[in-house]
Amino acid sequence: MSCDFDQIIDRRHTDSAKWRRYDEDILPLWVADMDFTVPEPVIRALEERVAHGIFGYGQPPDGLCEVIQERLARLYGWRVETDEIFFLPGVVTGFNLACHAVGAPGDEVLVETPVYWPMLDAPENSGRTCKVVPLVEEDERYEHDFDGFERAILDTDTGRTSLFLLCNPHNPVGRVFETTELARLAEICRRRGRGDCLAHSGSFQILKPTPHAGQRLGAPPDRLAKQPFLAVADLGHELRRRCLLQEHRQYPGVIHPERGAEQLAVEGDAVLRKGL
Repeated sequence: MSCDFDQIIDRRHTDSAKWRRYDEDILPLWVADMDFTVPEPVIRALEERVAHGIFGYGQPPDGLCEVIQERLARLYGWRVETDEIFFLPGVVTGFNLACHAVGAPGDEVLVETPVYWPMLDAPENSGRTCKVVPLVEEDERYEHDFDGFERAILDTDTGRTSLFLLCNPHNPVGRVFETTELARLAEICRRRGRGDCLAHSGSFQILKPTPHAGQRLGAPPDRLAKQPFLAVADLGHELRRRCLLQEHRQYPGVIHPERGAEQLAVEGDAVLRKGL
């Protein structure tokens, strides 16, 4: 399948939210809404569906879970069971549901910043408090403040930190967190966590494992190294039991996830599944 990424498509006089939002001298370079034509197989599948002529309530097609399982195993070495897969209308819905499913109103939810802004709103939407732990900039990339992370769990106003929202690969700093970093975060959550779910991990707004280990944009090529994506739950059975994980697939020209793209959430604990 070939794609023409040099084709210029004028969307200024359409219903495009990003092109109608700013003055004409602004170029909105949104990641989630790119100005590329939808791939031909997507157009063909939509045309075939539209030709049917009836648009009632639908369900995921037969075999979709198996396709997802094969894809996660092939790309990430991440093996999940069919009953661990839930379909959601969008990535933002996913971490809002996670906040509702874990803990209780009044609990604190830990988030590392800077981060994709809807993650900061999700705790308050469910009656929780968002507690921020800033990432620190060191040696041309962002790092975790592990000491600050642990203090944030201990120094809680409510006495209960029930959830950690982790964005990995990270939006916007571009890090694909390394196994040692994830293991250290998981150990702090396991040792200090006072809630039901120690970690929530998601590969938000990522198409595939990135080849960059997390340097800032503009870092010299010799500073870039390959770092594959690792699902936090694969660090061990106990952590898998306490994790909610979400994957977001996005393709050029396809509708924005908050407007209907299929998502999936995967987790391994029966109690958490009931909460969802």
